[in-house]
Amino acid sequence: MSSTRGFDADTASRWADPFDAIVAALHEAALDEGRWPRALALVDAACGMRGSYLAVVAESGSAPPRLLEGRFYSHGARCHPLEQDYLGYFDTDERIPRLMLLPAGSMLANADLYAPEERRASRTFNEHLPRWDAVNQLNVRLPALAGRHTLWMPTRGRRQGGWRPSQLRLLRRLLPHIGQTVRVRQALASGRAPDRQPLATATLSPTPPNAP
Repeated sequence: MSSTRGFDADTASRWADPFDAIVAALHEAALDEGRWPRALALVDAACGMRGSYLAVVAESGSAPPRLLEGRFYSHGARCHPLEQDYLGYFDTDERIPRLMLLPAGSMLANADLYAPEERRASRTFNEHLPRWDAVNQLNVRLPALAGRHTLWMPTRGRRQGGWRPSQLRLLRRLLPHIGQTVRVRQALASGRAPDRQPLATATLSPTPPNAP
């Protein structure tokens, strides 16, 4: 068993601010992919989400975008059926090329990425998103390695209602840390030296201040 303290809802409760617990978990996940699900579970709990989809997309000249990897985690568990279903929609999903043109850190709702006529005709908007209770989804472009685009889609279900201002504020505070974690993981997987340029200046102790 690892000597590093795991992060779950009980652990997060020992921090004065859930932001600190999430950032600490993300720092661990950057160097240990096995800790990524727990970090995302903390984000879900703190931001009132049912899960999130992370896509790595390749771009090569005028060729259509190509999905290299797509994973949906809900409270720390992967949803393979959703991932498999989306493979049949990715090539025609109107959001993808638009997200790829946005600056890193941009965050838009689904409604902002589909024109009114597309909301009536889009297969993704009318079939895939309702099927997986993902209509109420945000779309974020994260920093990525050259030639790639990393897209993250935090998701709230219909029963959870709309996004609250406090949840959006927390998500925006977390984006630099999530982006850095994903970029370090990609660099390590590709054999490149991780980009350690700081995207945020938070300094954390390795364990919660009031840990037993």
